[in-house]
Formats: sequence, structure tokens, C-alpha cells
Amino acid sequence: MSDIFLRPAKITDAADLAILEDIAGHGISLWFWMQEIKSGFEADAMALGKQRMASDDLICGWKNSVVAVNASDQVIGNIASYLMPTQEESLDEAKTNTPVFVPVYELFAKTTGSWLVDSLGVYPEFRGQGAGRILLKDSLERAQNSGVSKASLVVENSNKPALNLYAEFGFETTDSRPFIEFNGPSATTEWLLMQKIL
Repeated sequence: MSDIFLRPAKITDAADLAILEDIAGHGISLWFWMQEIKSGFEADAMALGKQRMASDDLICGWKNSVVAVNASDQVIGNIASYLMPTQEESLDEAKTNTPVFVPVYELFAKTTGSWLVDSLGVYPEFRGQGAGRILLKDSLERAQNSGVSKASLVVENSNKPALNLYAEFGFETTDSRPFIEFNGPSATTEWLLMQKIL
């Protein structure tokens, strides 16, 4: 196994964070950013994603991210996790602007007060080396050290490698919502809320 090191993300990691956010969501982030560029926010969807990840205000951005790097400090994976506050975006707004996210928002609403693993992504060429497992273990240790009693995450029911990893760490499915296709046919049929007591 190659040497893997963890460090807090830096604002200069924003491009990697945007790519890894999209990898973790199997294209839903890029799809969302593409909807926004149609409204004139930015000329390029990935550039918008990078801009968002560099924002001090984005809860799932660089400030709440930890990256896995190799000996050359090359980013190979990322986890964004934090204490979930009260959901600010209304479901009414989501239903109007981004209905594909409504099922996710409904599940997120059930995670208030828990440690939310918002996204966990590893570049394909670095998978199988344990980076995802190391990132998740570190995130849950940070949750325990902060005094949080429960961890939560939302995952697609078709993402078998992720489901196996989360089950290994003791996460269990507690709720689900139907998956709304956003970019053509998908093997996913449900979003799963998985939780564990810390």
C-alpha cells in the first residue's frame, strides 16, 4: 500500500475538491453547476464548482474538508464532514429550482444535530489503497472528539463499494427516498440515509 497522509484542505485545493465532490455524487454536482451556468453565474461549470469549494461560506467546501495526499502532497481523495446545522434551504425553493435534490434535502433534514459525512471521494486511479477507509475513520474520530453522538450520510443504493464500506463502519439504513434521474437512465432507484451511534 502506498503511503497516505491526511491534512486539512486548503483553499488552494478547491479544484480537486470540486472534482472529488462530483466523483462522490456520480455527476450530480456537475449537473447542478451546469444548471447554474445557464443562468449566467459563470462561463464554465467546473470553474463554478471550484469557486464554490473555495468559498468560506459553503459548509461542504474547503473549511470542512480533509484531504488524503501521497508523499508528493498530491491530493488523492477528500471527505467533507461537519456537525449538521438546521437545514436552511427550504424544500419549496428546491422543488422549484432543483427538484432532483428534494429527496436528498428531505433526508438531510433528518440529520440535524448529527455529524454529516457530506461527501467522500477518491480519484479512480488511487482506489483500492485504503484512502476512503482512512478518511472515513478520521472523520468519525473527529466527530467523537467533538462530542457528537450520531453520524449520518446519504448514499445511492447502487453504490455497492460505498455501502460495503459504510456497513463495515457500522452504518445502518434508517430511511430512504426515491431517486429522481437527472442525467439519463441510472442504476440507482433510491437515496439511502445511513446512520450510526458513535
